[in-house]
Amino acid sequence: MERLAVDRRYFARPARSLFSEVRMHFPISDQIYVYKVIDRNINLAIDYLERMPAELGLDGLPRHCRASTRKGTPCQREPLPGRDYCPSHKHLEEPLEATPIAA
Repeated sequence: MERLAVDRRYFARPARSLFSEVRMHFPISDQIYVYKVIDRNINLAIDYLERMPAELGLDGLPRHCRASTRKGTPCQREPLPGRDYCPSHKHLEEPLEATPIAA
């Protein structure tokens, strides 16, 4: 869930990933139900995260750039609106492109 909050853009199928980690703890007969519960709760979490103000992190503090400085310390600048990186590190942002689905 932490990765969903912090790195949502690069987390393609969070429900499937979480289900893969917990499925061994449930009998085969309950696994469909478990997946549906996980999927529903992941969708609720995503809806909640989308309603949060973009300028604040989960802890209520202003967001910081995701990049590191040359010294290895986290960049303290504020990211561009709707982005993960500040103006100095915007070249690190990967564009959101529709990936073609192989048939």
